[in-house]
Order: sequence, then structure tokens, then C-alpha cells
Amino acid sequence: MSGCLTLLKMVWECLAFDEIRDHYFWFHLGWDGKHRVQSVMVYLRIRDGKIWVEEDWTKQGIVKELLEAEVPHEDIVLGFQHPSKRPLTEFASA
Repeated sequence: MSGCLTLLKMVWECLAFDEIRDHYFWFHLGWDGKHRVQSVMVYLRIRDGKIWVEEDWTKQGIVKELLEAEVPHEDIVLGFQHPSKRPLTEFASA
């Protein structure tokens, strides 16, 4: 499933879900004047029964949203953190 919503300056806010491989994207794509816009806001994937947060550039934070939805800390992996630093967090290391 995918879809895009139009924003100002010919930049689209898009969602793309690959439910077969469990990859989920929220991104911006388009043009701001003469400059190309390509930015991933959120990239989540599910691997080995855990939610891997690979990118999160939202103000509130997708992890906070997951915790508010009662997803346990041990089911969330901060994929954007280096593997050596993950054990230092309150979340799963892999």
C-alpha cells in the first residue's frame, strides 16, 4: 500500500507499506524551487518479532508513540543506534 498527500512547494508527504517484508516508510518527496527534496521521516521494520526503528525525525518521536500504545520496551530496537550502544539503552539490543 502507498499514498501521497500534497504539501506546499510541490513536496509530497508519502506513506509506503511493504506488508510482505514488514517495512513501513513515511517520507517527503518532490521539489522546493530548484532543490530536490527526498527525506525519510520514519522508517520502521519488523524483524524477529521486534519493531526496529531505523529512522525517526518526528518531533514527538515514534518510540514514544509505541510506548503509549503499550508496546513493551523489549520489543523495540533502536536500529539507528550502533549495535555496541544498544545494550546501554532501555530497549532491546536486537
